[in-house]
Amino acid sequence: MPTIADCIWPVSLVALTLGCKGGDPDATTGGTTTAGTSTSGTAGTTTGGSSTGSTTTGGSGSSSTTETTSGYFEPEWMTYLELWAGWDGEDLVSYRIDSTGEERPPSIEILFANSNFLSTGNLTEGACTWTGELTIIDETDMGMQGDFLWVGFELALSLIETDCADFDPAVWGDDTPTAVYESNSLMIGFGPLGNLENILSSDEDWMETGKPYYFASYWGPQVATTSGEGAIEGAYGLAYEMNAQNTIELNEDGTPQQVEIEDEMPEGVVRMVAQMLLALEEPSL
Repeated sequence: MPTIADCIWPVSLVALTLGCKGGDPDATTGGTTTAGTSTSGTAGTTTGGSSTGSTTTGGSGSSSTTETTSGYFEPEWMTYLELWAGWDGEDLVSYRIDSTGEERPPSIEILFANSNFLSTGNLTEGACTWTGELTIIDETDMGMQGDFLWVGFELALSLIETDCADFDPAVWGDDTPTAVYESNSLMIGFGPLGNLENILSSDEDWMETGKPYYFASYWGPQVATTSGEGAIEGAYGLAYEMNAQNTIELNEDGTPQQVEIEDEMPEGVVRMVAQMLLALEEPSL
């Protein structure tokens, strides 16, 4: 499995797609796209693990923020790097990667980055992550018309772990993003692929091993970003078969059983992988 440094090269940015696509449910993968430029990259591992100080062992390696001349870490971009949750047709539920593993709550990992990260692709320079547990507040159509959305949620977050540090408390309410994200809700929905299919379908075997299994995640107006008021197609999704114990079902070769996508939100363990970075603006507390 490649590291983020293996896959992400310096890029100019407005929309950055993250992508070494893979089927390993215990690894974060993605690919990156910028206006007219596309690269690919992994972005860490699934949530979990432990953190100490300003580093974490829950990802693919330790990471830390980089202070600016102001003395604070000043992120310029963010993305919802990865979401994991069980979906039983009615609610987001806890899940297990395997029968011997611990139960994991529905969660989302948020990446914050500045120009140091974008110029190197190195998680130890100018980037940090914040992982929060997700709870549904209500369902929402996110203002989307037509058949672009199967289901949408307004979601509350609560901190699981973070390696973020040295944020400006005058801006963020604390030295991490926790106060902002725990006091605001997110809007995230799921539906059929739209424009992202143009990126994903570049694989030779797309029609056999890609198209039947991929769907889209749509992001509503986002906290502390300049993404505007409309929903955007920010990530692709995959779903894995889930048994009665909310554990991913495996094939005989040990790979996860993927769910074929029809015309509704697939039941199972759902995974969302970011395909876009959003420019940050001063958050509201």
